[in-house]
Amino acid sequence: MKITHDKVMVEVIEVKERTMGSIYVPTGVGLVIKKGKVIAHGPGRHNEMGTVNPVEVKVGDIVVFAQHAGLPIEYLKGGKEVKYLVLPEIEILGILADDEE
Repeated sequence: MKITHDKVMVEVIEVKERTMGSIYVPTGVGLVIKKGKVIAHGPGRHNEMGTVNPVEVKVGDIVVFAQHAGLPIEYLKGGKEVKYLVLPEIEILGILADDEE
């Protein structure tokens, strides 16, 4: 699948902890932070001058995003159904450093 514009495809990683890196996620506020691995992304968004502003994420990055961000899709990969999420780059809250994964 070719991803277009500033969209990012992530494979959602189940989070079983109450913290992600140095981010504390309180359970009582109704906000659920998810994380995922970037599988693919588009080239970026065109600006007013017609040039492309490239996306900041790269394939393999671990990113965090809100629970209801993006559009879930199911994709057949090697005969196995895999669940991905496609979201605009602006819905990504951050990129985790290697030691925060």
